[in-house]
Amino acid sequence: MAAITLKKRNHNPILCESSDILGGQFLLAGETPRKAEMKKAVISMAEKARRLGVDIRMNTKVTPELIIELHPHTVINATGAKPVVLPVPGNNSSFIVHSHDVLRGTVNVTGNVVIIGGGMSGMGTAEYLAKKGVKVTVLEEGADFCADMGSIRKICTKESIHAAGVKPITGVKVTEIKEHTVIGQKEDNVVTFPCDYVVMTGVAKRDGTALKKACYEQHIGYYEIGDAGMARQAINATREAFDIALSFDRPGEHEYASKPKKVVFATGVTGTMGQETMKQLLSRNNRFLVRVLARPSEKNIALMQKYTCPSLEVIWGDMADYDTVKRGVDGADYVLHIGAMVSPAADQYPECQPLY
Repeated sequence: MAAITLKKRNHNPILCESSDILGGQFLLAGETPRKAEMKKAVISMAEKARRLGVDIRMNTKVTPELIIELHPHTVINATGAKPVVLPVPGNNSSFIVHSHDVLRGTVNVTGNVVIIGGGMSGMGTAEYLAKKGVKVTVLEEGADFCADMGSIRKICTKESIHAAGVKPITGVKVTEIKEHTVIGQKEDNVVTFPCDYVVMTGVAKRDGTALKKACYEQHIGYYEIGDAGMARQAINATREAFDIALSFDRPGEHEYASKPKKVVFATGVTGTMGQETMKQLLSRNNRFLVRVLARPSEKNIALMQKYTCPSLEVIWGDMADYDTVKRGVDGADYVLHIGAMVSPAADQYPECQPLY
Protein backbone atom coordinates (compact mmCIF):
# COMPACT_ATOMS: atom_id res chain seq x y z
CA MET A 1 0.00 0.00 0.00
CA ALA A 2 2.70 2.49 0.99
CA ALA A 3 4.88 1.77 -2.06
CA ILE A 4 1.97 2.02 -4.50
CA THR A 5 0.71 5.28 -2.98
CA LEU A 6 4.21 6.79 -2.97
CA LYS A 7 4.79 5.80 -6.59
CA LYS A 8 1.49 7.36 -7.64
CA ARG A 9 2.64 10.57 -5.94
CA ASN A 10 5.79 10.57 -8.11
CA HIS A 11 8.15 9.49 -5.34
CA ASN A 12 10.72 6.72 -5.77
CA PRO A 13 9.98 3.99 -3.20
CA ILE A 14 12.31 1.04 -2.73
CA LEU A 15 10.38 -2.01 -1.50
CA CYS A 16 12.62 -4.53 0.30
CA GLU A 17 11.34 -8.02 1.09
CA SER A 18 13.43 -10.49 3.09
CA SER A 19 11.80 -13.56 1.48
CA ASP A 20 11.19 -14.54 -2.15
CA ILE A 21 7.49 -13.64 -2.18
CA LEU A 22 5.50 -10.48 -1.46
CA GLY A 23 2.45 -10.53 0.79
CA GLY A 24 3.60 -11.34 4.31
CA GLN A 25 0.93 -12.38 6.78
CA PHE A 26 -1.86 -11.44 4.37
CA LEU A 27 -0.97 -14.62 2.48
CA LEU A 28 -1.27 -16.69 5.67
CA ALA A 29 -4.57 -15.09 6.65
CA GLY A 30 -5.89 -15.91 3.19
CA GLU A 31 -5.51 -19.62 3.91
CA THR A 32 -8.18 -19.53 6.64
CA PRO A 33 -11.91 -19.93 5.87
CA ARG A 34 -13.73 -16.88 4.46
CA LYS A 35 -10.51 -14.90 3.99
CA ALA A 36 -9.42 -15.96 0.53
CA GLU A 37 -10.00 -12.39 -0.64
CA MET A 38 -7.08 -11.21 1.52
CA LYS A 39 -4.67 -13.45 -0.35
CA LYS A 40 -6.08 -12.40 -3.71
CA ALA A 41 -5.90 -8.73 -2.74
CA VAL A 42 -2.26 -8.79 -1.68
CA ILE A 43 -1.22 -10.74 -4.79
CA SER A 44 -3.05 -8.15 -6.89
CA MET A 45 -1.30 -5.32 -5.06
CA ALA A 46 2.10 -6.92 -5.66
CA GLU A 47 1.33 -7.12 -9.38
CA LYS A 48 0.19 -3.49 -9.36
CA ALA A 49 3.42 -2.37 -7.69
CA ARG A 50 5.40 -4.11 -10.43
CA ARG A 51 3.28 -2.53 -13.18
CA LEU A 52 3.85 0.91 -11.68
CA GLY A 53 7.59 0.36 -11.74
CA VAL A 54 8.26 0.22 -8.00
CA ASP A 55 11.88 -0.75 -7.27
CA ILE A 56 11.26 -4.16 -5.65
CA ARG A 57 14.21 -5.95 -4.06
CA MET A 58 13.46 -9.53 -3.07
CA ASN A 59 15.49 -11.56 -0.56
CA THR A 60 16.75 -8.26 0.85
CA LYS A 61 16.74 -7.78 4.61
CA VAL A 62 16.87 -4.17 5.71
CA THR A 63 19.77 -3.61 8.12
CA PRO A 64 21.35 -0.48 9.62
CA GLU A 65 24.17 -0.92 7.11
CA LEU A 66 21.74 -0.93 4.17
CA ILE A 67 20.02 2.19 5.49
CA ILE A 68 23.35 4.00 5.75
CA GLU A 69 24.29 2.86 2.23
CA LEU A 70 21.01 3.96 0.60
CA HIS A 71 20.49 7.00 2.86
CA PRO A 72 16.81 7.45 1.96
CA HIS A 73 14.66 10.40 2.95
CA THR A 74 12.39 8.13 5.02
CA VAL A 75 12.21 4.51 6.18
CA ILE A 76 8.79 2.88 6.65
CA ASN A 77 9.17 -0.27 8.74
CA ALA A 78 6.44 -2.75 7.80
CA THR A 79 8.20 -5.95 8.88
CA GLY A 80 5.10 -7.28 10.68
CA ALA A 81 4.98 -9.38 13.82
CA LYS A 82 7.01 -12.43 14.78
CA PRO A 83 5.61 -15.68 16.21
CA VAL A 84 6.09 -16.13 19.95
CA VAL A 85 5.44 -19.01 22.31
CA LEU A 86 3.70 -18.86 25.66
CA PRO A 87 6.26 -18.40 28.49
CA VAL A 88 5.33 -21.53 30.46
CA PRO A 89 7.29 -24.68 31.40
CA GLY A 90 7.49 -27.13 28.51
CA ASN A 91 7.01 -24.54 25.77
CA ASN A 92 9.92 -25.99 23.78
CA SER A 93 8.40 -29.47 23.44
CA SER A 94 8.72 -31.10 20.02
CA PHE A 95 4.94 -31.41 19.56
CA ILE A 96 4.42 -27.62 19.82
CA VAL A 97 4.07 -25.69 16.55
CA HIS A 98 2.93 -22.20 15.58
CA SER A 99 -0.17 -21.29 13.59
CA HIS A 100 2.01 -19.52 11.00
CA ASP A 101 3.75 -22.79 10.16
CA VAL A 102 0.42 -24.64 10.07
CA LEU A 103 -1.10 -22.18 7.60
CA ARG A 104 2.12 -21.98 5.60
CA GLY A 105 2.03 -25.76 5.21
CA THR A 106 5.51 -26.33 6.61
CA VAL A 107 4.18 -28.57 9.40
CA ASN A 108 1.43 -31.18 9.32
CA VAL A 109 -0.63 -31.68 12.48
CA THR A 110 -3.06 -34.56 12.92
CA GLY A 111 -5.15 -36.24 15.59
CA ASN A 112 -6.13 -34.32 18.69
CA VAL A 113 -4.93 -30.70 18.63
CA VAL A 114 -5.08 -28.01 21.31
CA ILE A 115 -4.85 -24.40 20.10
CA ILE A 116 -3.83 -21.81 22.69
CA GLY A 117 -5.52 -18.49 21.99
CA GLY A 118 -9.14 -17.96 20.96
CA GLY A 119 -8.76 -14.72 19.05
CA MET A 120 -9.09 -14.19 15.31
CA SER A 121 -5.86 -16.02 14.51
CA GLY A 122 -6.60 -18.98 16.77
CA MET A 123 -10.18 -19.48 15.57
CA GLY A 124 -9.16 -19.16 11.93
CA THR A 125 -6.51 -21.83 12.41
CA ALA A 126 -9.04 -23.99 14.28
CA GLU A 127 -11.48 -23.89 11.35
CA TYR A 128 -8.66 -24.55 8.89
CA LEU A 129 -7.62 -27.70 10.78
CA ALA A 130 -11.18 -28.86 11.45
CA LYS A 131 -11.87 -28.89 7.71
CA LYS A 132 -8.90 -31.28 7.37
CA GLY A 133 -10.45 -33.72 9.84
CA VAL A 134 -8.46 -32.68 12.89
CA LYS A 135 -10.14 -32.75 16.31
CA VAL A 136 -9.60 -29.23 17.70
CA THR A 137 -9.92 -27.76 21.19
CA VAL A 138 -9.26 -24.03 21.63
CA LEU A 139 -8.23 -22.63 25.01
CA GLU A 140 -8.89 -18.94 25.66
CA GLU A 141 -7.86 -17.19 28.85
CA GLY A 142 -10.49 -14.47 28.52
CA ALA A 143 -14.21 -14.68 29.13
CA ASP A 144 -15.07 -14.97 25.42
CA PHE A 145 -13.47 -16.23 22.24
CA CYS A 146 -13.42 -14.19 19.01
CA ALA A 147 -13.16 -11.13 21.27
CA ASP A 148 -11.01 -9.21 18.75
CA MET A 149 -13.57 -9.53 15.95
CA GLY A 150 -16.35 -7.19 14.90
CA SER A 151 -19.86 -8.19 15.89
CA ILE A 152 -20.95 -9.54 12.49
CA ARG A 153 -17.75 -11.51 11.87
CA LYS A 154 -17.92 -12.86 15.42
CA ILE A 155 -21.44 -14.21 14.88
CA CYS A 156 -20.49 -15.87 11.59
CA THR A 157 -17.30 -17.35 13.02
CA LYS A 158 -19.03 -18.75 16.11
CA GLU A 159 -21.64 -20.43 13.92
CA SER A 160 -18.94 -21.93 11.71
CA ILE A 161 -16.88 -23.06 14.69
CA HIS A 162 -19.88 -24.87 16.12
CA ALA A 163 -20.70 -26.50 12.78
CA ALA A 164 -17.07 -27.61 12.33
CA GLY A 165 -17.04 -29.39 15.69
CA VAL A 166 -14.37 -27.16 17.23
CA LYS A 167 -14.53 -27.09 21.03
CA PRO A 168 -13.70 -23.64 22.48
CA ILE A 169 -13.13 -23.38 26.24
CA THR A 170 -12.85 -19.97 27.90
CA GLY A 171 -11.40 -18.87 31.23
CA VAL A 172 -8.40 -21.22 31.01
CA LYS A 173 -4.95 -19.90 31.93
CA VAL A 174 -2.32 -22.31 30.59
CA THR A 175 0.37 -22.97 33.21
CA GLU A 176 2.41 -25.87 31.79
CA ILE A 177 2.79 -28.20 28.82
CA LYS A 178 4.23 -31.68 29.26
CA GLU A 179 3.92 -35.25 27.96
CA HIS A 180 1.42 -34.33 25.22
CA THR A 181 -0.79 -32.59 27.77
CA VAL A 182 -1.72 -28.94 28.26
CA ILE A 183 -2.23 -28.06 31.91
CA GLY A 184 -4.17 -25.00 32.95
CA GLN A 185 -6.11 -23.24 35.67
CA LYS A 186 -9.85 -22.63 35.31
CA GLU A 187 -11.24 -20.74 38.28
CA ASP A 188 -10.03 -22.78 41.28
CA ASN A 189 -9.52 -26.03 39.40
CA VAL A 190 -6.56 -27.56 37.59
CA VAL A 191 -7.63 -28.75 34.14
CA THR A 192 -5.75 -30.96 31.67
CA PHE A 193 -6.11 -31.42 27.92
CA PRO A 194 -4.38 -34.45 26.34
CA CYS A 195 -3.27 -33.83 22.75
CA ASP A 196 -1.08 -34.93 19.88
CA TYR A 197 -0.06 -31.38 18.99
CA VAL A 198 -0.22 -27.91 20.55
CA VAL A 199 -0.61 -24.89 18.27
CA MET A 200 0.54 -21.51 19.58
CA THR A 201 -1.00 -18.38 18.05
CA GLY A 202 0.79 -15.53 19.83
CA VAL A 203 2.70 -12.83 17.94
CA ALA A 204 4.73 -9.81 19.01
CA LYS A 205 6.27 -6.84 17.23
CA ARG A 206 9.79 -7.28 15.92
CA ASP A 207 12.56 -5.25 17.53
CA GLY A 208 13.16 -2.26 15.30
CA THR A 209 15.53 -0.50 17.69
CA ALA A 210 18.63 -0.89 15.49
CA LEU A 211 16.85 0.42 12.38
CA LYS A 212 15.37 3.33 14.30
CA LYS A 213 18.75 4.23 15.78
CA ALA A 214 20.41 4.18 12.36
CA CYS A 215 17.72 6.47 10.94
CA TYR A 216 17.92 9.01 13.75
CA GLU A 217 21.71 9.15 13.54
CA GLN A 218 21.47 9.89 9.80
CA HIS A 219 18.54 12.32 10.21
CA ILE A 220 16.31 9.94 8.23
CA GLY A 221 12.58 9.85 8.88
CA TYR A 222 11.41 6.63 10.55
CA TYR A 223 7.93 5.14 10.86
CA GLU A 224 6.60 1.78 12.08
CA ILE A 225 3.30 0.65 10.61
CA GLY A 226 0.98 -2.29 11.18
CA ASP A 227 2.30 -5.12 13.32
CA ALA A 228 5.80 -3.60 13.23
CA GLY A 229 4.39 -1.06 15.68
CA MET A 230 2.00 -3.36 17.56
CA ALA A 231 0.33 -6.66 16.70
CA ARG A 232 -3.17 -5.70 15.52
CA GLN A 233 -5.52 -6.18 12.57
CA ALA A 234 -4.95 -5.83 8.83
CA ILE A 235 -7.02 -2.67 8.59
CA ASN A 236 -4.59 -0.88 10.92
CA ALA A 237 -1.64 -1.73 8.68
CA THR A 238 -3.26 -0.58 5.43
CA ARG A 239 -4.64 2.61 6.98
CA GLU A 240 -1.30 3.59 8.50
CA ALA A 241 0.59 2.80 5.28
CA PHE A 242 -1.77 5.00 3.26
CA ASP A 243 -1.71 7.88 5.76
CA ILE A 244 2.08 7.98 6.04
CA ALA A 245 2.54 7.81 2.27
CA LEU A 246 0.35 10.91 2.03
CA SER A 247 1.80 12.88 4.93
CA PHE A 248 5.51 12.07 5.27
CA ASP A 249 6.55 14.99 3.00
CA ARG A 250 4.38 17.66 4.61
CA PRO A 251 6.24 20.76 5.83
CA GLY A 252 7.79 20.12 9.24
CA GLU A 253 6.89 16.42 9.31
CA HIS A 254 10.39 15.18 8.54
CA GLU A 255 11.79 17.09 11.50
CA TYR A 256 9.56 15.10 13.87
CA ALA A 257 9.99 11.74 12.09
CA SER A 258 13.79 11.91 12.13
CA LYS A 259 14.26 12.24 15.90
CA PRO A 260 13.06 10.32 18.99
CA LYS A 261 9.55 11.05 20.17
CA LYS A 262 9.00 12.77 23.50
CA VAL A 263 7.54 10.59 26.26
CA VAL A 264 4.59 12.11 28.14
CA PHE A 265 3.39 10.50 31.38
CA ALA A 266 -0.16 11.43 32.37
CA THR A 267 -2.39 10.56 35.31
CA GLY A 268 -6.16 10.88 35.50
CA VAL A 269 -6.72 9.88 31.87
CA THR A 270 -9.97 8.04 32.58
CA GLY A 271 -11.60 11.30 33.69
CA THR A 272 -13.05 13.93 31.38
CA MET A 273 -10.07 16.32 31.33
CA GLY A 274 -7.48 13.55 31.30
CA GLN A 275 -9.16 11.63 28.53
CA GLU A 276 -9.33 14.69 26.29
CA THR A 277 -5.66 15.42 27.01
CA MET A 278 -4.74 11.85 26.09
CA LYS A 279 -6.71 12.07 22.83
CA GLN A 280 -4.96 15.30 21.87
CA LEU A 281 -1.54 13.78 22.53
CA LEU A 282 -2.36 10.60 20.59
CA SER A 283 -3.45 12.70 17.63
CA ARG A 284 0.14 13.98 17.56
CA ASN A 285 1.65 10.49 17.46
CA ASN A 286 4.45 11.69 15.18
CA ARG A 287 5.76 13.69 18.15
CA PHE A 288 4.73 11.91 21.34
CA LEU A 289 4.68 8.52 23.03
CA VAL A 290 1.94 8.61 25.65
CA ARG A 291 2.32 6.71 28.93
CA VAL A 292 -0.69 6.76 31.24
CA LEU A 293 -1.63 5.50 34.69
CA ALA A 294 -5.07 4.00 35.24
CA ARG A 295 -6.76 1.92 37.92
CA PRO A 296 -7.45 -1.62 36.64
CA SER A 297 -11.23 -1.49 37.06
CA GLU A 298 -13.51 -3.23 34.58
CA LYS A 299 -14.78 0.17 33.39
CA ASN A 300 -11.29 1.58 32.85
CA ILE A 301 -10.02 -1.52 31.05
CA ALA A 302 -12.95 -1.30 28.60
CA LEU A 303 -12.34 2.44 28.15
CA MET A 304 -8.61 2.16 27.47
CA GLN A 305 -9.16 -0.68 25.00
CA LYS A 306 -10.66 1.89 22.62
CA TYR A 307 -7.39 3.81 22.49
CA THR A 308 -5.03 0.86 21.99
CA CYS A 309 -2.26 1.85 19.58
CA PRO A 310 1.57 1.76 19.35
CA SER A 311 1.84 5.29 20.77
CA LEU A 312 0.05 4.41 24.01
CA GLU A 313 1.46 2.56 27.02
CA VAL A 314 -0.91 1.86 29.91
CA ILE A 315 0.44 1.30 33.42
CA TRP A 316 -2.24 -0.36 35.51
CA GLY A 317 -2.07 0.56 39.16
CA ASP A 318 -2.87 3.02 41.94
CA MET A 319 -1.64 6.59 42.01
CA ALA A 320 -1.03 6.22 45.76
CA ASP A 321 1.59 3.52 45.12
CA TYR A 322 5.12 4.96 44.92
CA ASP A 323 6.64 2.21 42.75
CA THR A 324 3.79 2.39 40.24
CA VAL A 325 4.16 6.15 39.85
CA LYS A 326 7.94 5.81 39.56
CA ARG A 327 7.50 3.41 36.63
CA GLY A 328 5.57 6.11 34.85
CA VAL A 329 7.91 8.96 35.69
CA ASP A 330 11.17 7.15 34.86
CA GLY A 331 12.29 8.09 31.36
CA ALA A 332 9.46 10.57 30.80
CA ASP A 333 10.18 13.95 29.21
CA TYR A 334 6.98 15.50 30.56
CA VAL A 335 4.61 14.63 33.42
CA LEU A 336 0.98 15.77 33.34
CA HIS A 337 -0.59 15.16 36.75
CA ILE A 338 -4.33 15.37 36.04
CA GLY A 339 -5.65 12.73 38.43
CA ALA A 340 -7.52 14.01 41.47
CA MET A 341 -10.34 13.19 43.87
CA VAL A 342 -12.94 15.89 43.23
CA SER A 343 -16.50 16.57 44.36
CA PRO A 344 -18.80 14.81 44.83
CA ALA A 345 -16.46 11.82 45.29
CA ALA A 346 -14.14 13.85 47.53
CA ASP A 347 -17.06 14.67 49.83
CA GLN A 348 -18.06 11.02 50.03
CA TYR A 349 -14.53 9.87 50.92
CA PRO A 350 -13.13 12.47 53.34
CA GLU A 351 -10.50 9.97 54.54
CA CYS A 352 -8.60 10.40 51.27
CA GLN A 353 -5.66 12.63 52.20
CA PRO A 354 -3.40 14.60 49.85
CA LEU A 355 -0.29 12.74 48.72
CA TYR A 356 1.92 15.80 49.17
